Amino acid sequence: MRRQMIVQLDTVSKTYGVGDNIVTALDNVTDGAELTGSTETVLTKFRRQRVGFVFQSRSALYSSSPDPLESG
Repeated sequence: MRRQMIVQLDTVSKTYGVGDNIVTALDNVTDGAELTGSTETVLTKFRRQRVGFVFQSRSALYSSSPDPLESG
């Protein structure tokens, strides 16, 4: 049985901030990896090699404008 891809990313970009206070979270990400049914070892290797996380308090980023993440 052929697996159907559920999610595919194609040149995805995301930035936060205003003016000179820009932080790039994603920069032209493209990924079509099939992970359905993968073992925990394969998923761990994929995360280690292809996915990155930065844990940082947003208050560490100075901005003179309202927080774009808290807009409702």
